Order: sequence, then C-alpha cells, then structure tokens
Amino acid sequence: MTHHDTNVHVTDSPTGLAFPISDLLLLRGWADRYDIIMTIELDHRVDGEDCEELIAFRTDVNSSSFLLIWRDAEAIFVQPLVGRKLRFTSVSHLLERLVFAQPAGVTDAI
Repeated sequence: MTHHDTNVHVTDSPTGLAFPISDLLLLRGWADRYDIIMTIELDHRVDGEDCEELIAFRTDVNSSSFLLIWRDAEAIFVQPLVGRKLRFTSVSHLLERLVFAQPAGVTDAI
C-alpha cells in the first residue's frame, strides 16, 4: 500500500473580522437616524490590512465614503476621510463618540 501526499492549500485568513449581527444593527440604526447610507464591503483591504468586512458610510450614493469601520479580534477601527485612524473597544463606544462629537442642536450632521 502506498501513501499519497495530499497538498492542502490553506489561504491566509484576513486579519479583520466580520461584525456580529448585533453590531451591524447598531450601525444601521445610527445610519438611519442621521439619514446616512451604510454599505458593507466584503474582503476589503484598508490601511494595509485585509478585512473580512468593512462598513462604509456616505452622505449620498454619489459621494465617497467619509467614514470606514472595520474590526479585528481586539478592537474596532474607524478611519475618517480626513484624519487619523481611531481605535475603539466596541461599536457602542464608537457610536457614543460619533454622537457626542456633534455640535449641540445639529441633527443632520455627523
């Protein structure tokens, strides 16, 4: 009886992970509240990292994304169109910061 070598090719999995459904619902609710378009992009590369899932926010279908969100096993990352990448411990903390950053009395701005 001969033994045949089996070559199994395993692709590297992305460093970024998909969001739990509960986080996606929180993000969707926030986007709906402020009339923002939310898209989910799969297998995306951002900031030198491969992400399984990337959330992009835009003000209308013709605008470019003003905010990108992705995660890994340890944190949630946010990259604004202008500015540096920010790190959060959860989607809830991220959304608290986004709402808190709004000027008082403004309901249609981010």
